Amino acid sequence: MERREIIDVHVHPLKRIVSVEEIIREMDRAGVVKAVLLAMDTDPGNLDRVKIKKRIMEKTRSIYIWNYSSLYLQMKKILYYAKTTNEYIASLVSKYPEKFTGFGSVDLCKDREYFEKQMEKIVKLKLRGVKILPTLQFFHPLKNKNVKRVWEWAERNNLIIMFHSGCDPGPWELTDLSSDANPKYIEPLIEKYNVPVIIAHCGSYSSSEPGIWLKETLELVKEHDDVWLDLSSVGYLLREEEVVEMFREYRVFNNLLFGSDFPVLWGMSISDSVNYIENSPFIQESEKERVFFKNAARLFKFK
Repeated sequence: MERREIIDVHVHPLKRIVSVEEIIREMDRAGVVKAVLLAMDTDPGNLDRVKIKKRIMEKTRSIYIWNYSSLYLQMKKILYYAKTTNEYIASLVSKYPEKFTGFGSVDLCKDREYFEKQMEKIVKLKLRGVKILPTLQFFHPLKNKNVKRVWEWAERNNLIIMFHSGCDPGPWELTDLSSDANPKYIEPLIEKYNVPVIIAHCGSYSSSEPGIWLKETLELVKEHDDVWLDLSSVGYLLREEEVVEMFREYRVFNNLLFGSDFPVLWGMSISDSVNYIENSPFIQESEKERVFFKNAARLFKFK
């Protein structure tokens, strides 16, 4: 049987955790012919900003977590390791153009001047899109003015937006700390702007409440043709017969993308993520072809 070609739309080249050589070896083992590398503009210093600190403390007190110092240190460590610059992504794409394409990132809780400089950089570096994270970047999509601006920039410059949805590792597994990452908040922007949007993790990543905002996410796909979903960290969805039937009902298989989230899922290789979906008894071969390759090739216009 001929080996399947795969496009992985969600890979984190975390400099302090994994080398680019290791990423390429993982791709080759799994049959991944192209990977989308993601920048993450995170700043541990944001935790010391008065408004952000106050909001975190209010949220954690409401769920009876009083040891803010411990939480602060955990968050600071994750934000430090997560930081992946636009320049680093562009350098990897430039070095391995046949293997990689790249998304930039901009910290939306910063001021407008910072936002504009980062977006100019993303365009100048010829990155294909922008990744934004309400969790690690501490913003609410309906309350932060830079959110509208990123959609405006994306529309003018033919960029794709990747919106982190669901929870995040560590302290952000607490749903109160990740509530801003519900995809329903970006529907007004999806309606207003002609911008492709990838909702990362299908609105579903959560260790305590798997599938946390799946229903809201499916409604967006149903109503908007240019909303895409990636399966990073949530490949289990295609091993649940009820969910697969919902995906068919909502025509999700036309806009569903494979993503591994490598190396963020501890102990999971890209091959593990591929095999988890490949071996599902509930999806058809034609659906696998779309998820693993055809949909991403159409979205990114890969030949």
